[in-house]
Amino acid sequence: MDWSFLYGWDSYYFFQGFWLDIKMMVTNANPFVMAGCFLVLLSGFLFLERKRLKTKNVLFSVAAAFYGTFVLVVTLLGRSSGVESSWDQLFSIYSRAFTGDAGAGWDIFYNIVLYIPVGMLISHYKRTKLDVVILAVIPTIIEFCQLITTRGLFELSDIINNFIGGMIGLFTVRLISFLYHQIKEKRKGGWVERAK
Repeated sequence: MDWSFLYGWDSYYFFQGFWLDIKMMVTNANPFVMAGCFLVLLSGFLFLERKRLKTKNVLFSVAAAFYGTFVLVVTLLGRSSGVESSWDQLFSIYSRAFTGDAGAGWDIFYNIVLYIPVGMLISHYKRTKLDVVILAVIPTIIEFCQLITTRGLFELSDIINNFIGGMIGLFTVRLISFLYHQIKEKRKGGWVERAK
């Protein structure tokens, strides 16, 4: 596989194009629909936090609703309809990336990176099995919505890439939390030893 798309001028043009795509999608999306989406997501997250409604959990809910709205704008709400998906091209992006197509490589990279924060946000609920299921279900629903509404190209590779990104985010937070608790326990043990 040609990994040259990860450095040099190609990456500069990719991020410039990526920024312009995001800007266009946010501009195209109906602000009332975006606001409604944000409020629905915020209500849902606050409902999940109802038993421990502290300031940090409210801030988490706002951040999760904001990023959830962003993902929906980028994948559905900010796109124009009329895209026809081809069932015989579902995994073509991988073959194109392996043959040196920089655009395909960046598309894989982008779809993975987009869902890393989703995995990080989902890890907040600390239900490992359910978290993994949710990380598989969210991109699947979005891709099928793209297929039904013709807002975006339905690709199974996007579901796989989004899931991989979500798992990276989930396990990054879990690993950091595990290491933090190990260090905390070690320090606590050290203080007990000194006290003796």
